[in-house]
Amino acid sequence: MHYVISDIHGNLRRFHSILEQIHLQPEDHLYVLGDISDRHPHGMEILQELRDMPNCSILLGNHEYMMLDALGRPYQNAEKWDGREKAKRMAHWYRNGGAVTHQAWQKLPKEKREDVLDFLQSLPVSMDVEVSGHHFEMVHAAPPELYQPDSVVWKDLPYFCVWNRDALFQVPPPEDKVILFGHTPTRHFQDADPLCIWEGHNLLGIDCGSGYPDPPVPGHMKGRLGCIRLEDMQTWYSQEALEPTPEPEPEAEAEKEMETATMATVESPTAAPPVQEKEHWFTRILKHLPGRKKPEDPKN
Repeated sequence: MHYVISDIHGNLRRFHSILEQIHLQPEDHLYVLGDISDRHPHGMEILQELRDMPNCSILLGNHEYMMLDALGRPYQNAEKWDGREKAKRMAHWYRNGGAVTHQAWQKLPKEKREDVLDFLQSLPVSMDVEVSGHHFEMVHAAPPELYQPDSVVWKDLPYFCVWNRDALFQVPPPEDKVILFGHTPTRHFQDADPLCIWEGHNLLGIDCGSGYPDPPVPGHMKGRLGCIRLEDMQTWYSQEALEPTPEPEPEAEAEKEMETATMATVESPTAAPPVQEKEHWFTRILKHLPGRKKPEDPKN
């Protein structure tokens, strides 16, 4: 059997919850579509556990890409950073949840630290597998065949494959294969809460928000780790303690409505005109998803 997960983001509890449910056997195979670490603290432990599994294949994700950049070992040695640029890359990694991973990596013996970086540099950006006569292509964000070398935005193929969110939705869906991808939480494609695997036409989005807070924050969408089996498309999700969002007190809600109404009647004479923002990447994706309403907050 072939199982696929993605975007674990250092959440050991959610990862083990999936393993306990699928009962992976020696003859089975597990595919991980990148982003093993960052945001939650156990990325290095999960990475080692996956490396110890002989029946596991891992793709490079944008968080592994950021880690290599920040630690002075750019993926496939495409570029070398000077000191100032390296500091910028470290700050970028930290803004995306890399601090906990960096701390765990620093605690490893020196030879082990180098071994981790060597391993990450060896990861592919895509994988193809044939299951029961069906062709599946697995990527973190975008398939390499959609890369355009003359692009001024995407500096090289690996960068494109781990970061691009638009490409899959700017061309007709494939007819000869199914593409599985992570990177973009599925709340951007559907309104399910907690998040669940999204199925498009020959597209499967499987980032179900394992990087989201655990336990979930009341009032926010609830993330979990999703897993799909390619033979029959059966799905599993990490077990979560999903608490209902508490209802606001009637008095507090009334006060809030009154305050909002009062503020609406006050207009500042010096108010600046609204700033026209650059079109968000998710707005572009929505144009290719008929029937899907635009969420209020498309930010990831």
